[in-house]
Amino acid sequence: MTRASTGMVGDDSDIHCTPGVLAPMSHLGRRTAGILGPIRPEHAAGGSKLEGDDRGRWFLSKSTGRALARIQATTPTTCSWGIYRPDGQMIREASARCVDSAKSAVDTWIQEQYG
Repeated sequence: MTRASTGMVGDDSDIHCTPGVLAPMSHLGRRTAGILGPIRPEHAAGGSKLEGDDRGRWFLSKSTGRALARIQATTPTTCSWGIYRPDGQMIREASARCVDSAKSAVDTWIQEQYG
């Protein structure tokens, strides 16, 4: 059994996680305090593509050709990552302490599964 199959992908103890940012969420139809989460444009590197906008939630996607990885905010400071087949069926999903940890987990999982 690999660390990826148990959800324990990599050791993120050396990854520095920074807090998310509170901002207005105008897509709710009224201006109210909301959470954009920890994902920011500067995270779109290493093959990751930033999607979403400042009215909603940012998320990252990364295509491997055989699967699509997606990282999305779950709280102001944490996120989840998932791997999906081209037809949208989920293959794997897990939580992460921060965006950098999620990106590392995605890369490790993809390497372990698809080489």
